[in-house]
Amino acid sequence: MHLIGIHLKELHCLKGIFHAVFLDNIRIWFAFPRVASSETKILNDDEIARNRGRFFAPKRVEGEEMIGYYHPVLFPILRCNMDLQPVTNAMAIAYYIAKYMSKAEPLEIRQDVKAPISKIHSSNLPAAQKMFRVTMTIMRHREVGAQEAAFRNCHLFLRSLHGSATVLGTNLGFIKTYQKLNARKLAEFRRIYSNVKWIFIDEISMVSYENFRAIHLRLCEIFNTEGVDAFANKNVVIWGDLLQLPPPKAARIFMQPSAFSAEVNLWRQFQFSELTINMRQGTDPLSKICSELRVGNLSEDSLRLLQDRLNFDQTEFENAAQDTNIDVMSGKSNGTTGVVRKIEWTIDKDRQISEGDMPKRVSILFDHESVETWIEPTTVEFFARGQERVTRRTLPLILCWAITTHKTQGSTLNQAVVYLGSKCKTKGLAYVAISRVRTLAGLGIITLDPRKLLTTGKFNPADTDALDELERLRAILEN
Repeated sequence: MHLIGIHLKELHCLKGIFHAVFLDNIRIWFAFPRVASSETKILNDDEIARNRGRFFAPKRVEGEEMIGYYHPVLFPILRCNMDLQPVTNAMAIAYYIAKYMSKAEPLEIRQDVKAPISKIHSSNLPAAQKMFRVTMTIMRHREVGAQEAAFRNCHLFLRSLHGSATVLGTNLGFIKTYQKLNARKLAEFRRIYSNVKWIFIDEISMVSYENFRAIHLRLCEIFNTEGVDAFANKNVVIWGDLLQLPPPKAARIFMQPSAFSAEVNLWRQFQFSELTINMRQGTDPLSKICSELRVGNLSEDSLRLLQDRLNFDQTEFENAAQDTNIDVMSGKSNGTTGVVRKIEWTIDKDRQISEGDMPKRVSILFDHESVETWIEPTTVEFFARGQERVTRRTLPLILCWAITTHKTQGSTLNQAVVYLGSKCKTKGLAYVAISRVRTLAGLGIITLDPRKLLTTGKFNPADTDALDELERLRAILEN
């Protein structure tokens, strides 16, 4: 490593010319002048932070404070001033690239990031964490040009796109672009959630990485943390079985999409703990069947037991009703099923007088209870698309002659009639369907295709990506 080149103190560097021009009241670029040193030093963490990520201070005699680094072989070949930045690890590389990419950003963007970066530099964090936070802050405030956006989304090379790419704002697609709250809604959310310390997320297998990231961004927006800390530094606890149903038309929560590869992987910020006791089926034969099907290892004996359930007594299975959240603590939440026992009306309690009249109350015998429960109409408020507040009075029940397997995930049923035919193509679908029931006797099957339950060279009913991720998490837990 050698020193050469005199850095200008003018507003702009003149290409191919080196001057030592000393002007008053003009800001110096790129941390010049540098500090003179009698020898090359490797810096500690605190010194690295003060040196803005540079891990060493080269030998520099008095008079060389305005000289940058150069390579003695490359310099005469390239015939240009070349700024070299030695780095020690991947984070240092990301830090340097992020800083270099931000040089051409508009002045207002550079001013926006100046305050949070100064705050990071003045913190007591280790140097590596400081570099990470500075990198994330810069990347979040970057403006992306049309050519770069086209390359990221369409993998079209910039050389062939120069001047020809146009980006149109759109919300088309299943997963929409994250949109910030307007001022009124942001103020309301900050008031409602000001005391939140813990966030609990259940059925994590059906949460997409896109939605997981949206939760992180929304929390950072509400608590005004600039997105530096994952989930605004709140306590987040997630539950679920990765081998259950995946999110429809979206990325699995443990598979970060390439569009977000420059960001921290939110999934990998969590610590893993595995629960191994089956509480739903206990010692019932269905427990062994579910455990085998879950990992794509269904035995012939288990297959025969399932085939026996094709001959179930249909008179033992009743239609049910399904409600939204009423009393979560007592189990009356969205997805709970039961049987309608009685309906009382407002004017004549035994009959409806006019079409459209709402019942005064409905008696439901929920599957998980032995006593009937009266359900009354409730009033809910929400914001419509135009941000108008809407008030609606409704009876929180819907008929459920049949419900999808996705809807039943998380439910515990005494009885269920399921379809296990040729259309069971989604990984984990058959496993989730039969594992909702407490006992094998409570399971009825209307159609069963063994090809959708057994692992072959062409098909595995279990999600192999989820199996690989589960093994990775177990390996971390063991270490």
